[in-house]
Amino acid sequence: MELNSILPELYSELREDYSPSWYKLSLPSGLLPSDYLKFSNRDIESNDEPRCLVNALSNAKRALHYQVEILTDAFGIEHLPKQGKNINFPTRLRFFDKCGIVSPRILSKLNKVRNAVEHDYYIPTRNEVEDYIDVVELFLAATERFFYQFPSDVEFLCDKIHESAPEISFVEFFPDKGIIQFRGRYEVIGDKGYWQLFDISMKDENFFPWLRYIISNCK
Repeated sequence: MELNSILPELYSELREDYSPSWYKLSLPSGLLPSDYLKFSNRDIESNDEPRCLVNALSNAKRALHYQVEILTDAFGIEHLPKQGKNINFPTRLRFFDKCGIVSPRILSKLNKVRNAVEHDYYIPTRNEVEDYIDVVELFLAATERFFYQFPSDVEFLCDKIHESAPEISFVEFFPDKGIIQFRGRYEVIGDKGYWQLFDISMKDENFFPWLRYIISNCK
């Protein structure tokens, strides 16, 4: 079986009685991204002094970077081919985009406000800081659900399958291994039965289409 040929579009939409599963992430102890965003709002509410504007922007950046770091780590970014241990922020955002964790529109807004203020020793205007905080707040709101509903698996119930596609009954994401596992037919050989299992990893071109599929159906 050519695993790269297995694509979500070869299967019809899932039936209404399909069953997705998710779990709650184990979050780091201490301050969370939402806490830094609260600090940012308090900073900018103080006054328009450069110190307050710089602090507000810095805390908003911390909120953004921390949220992105937590979620890209949870989705297994370390398993990207040729990926070292020190992963920079642009790489994490590209990974976000490939996974379909957040809409392209939000990422576009995020990159626009980031580019406006990403300069060392730059003193932002109040409008720039407010725009940055607004977009970070939007980003956190759009991604926070993954803290409590992290996608795990989908019981694969669909009515139509393309003739070239294998039968699938279950799709599961293993972020700690960087793989997606498919469960195919149940077969009996002799007096023993077993499920056909086959995996794809991040090096396979159909990995991210399937990951986006799992994310979109685990709600």
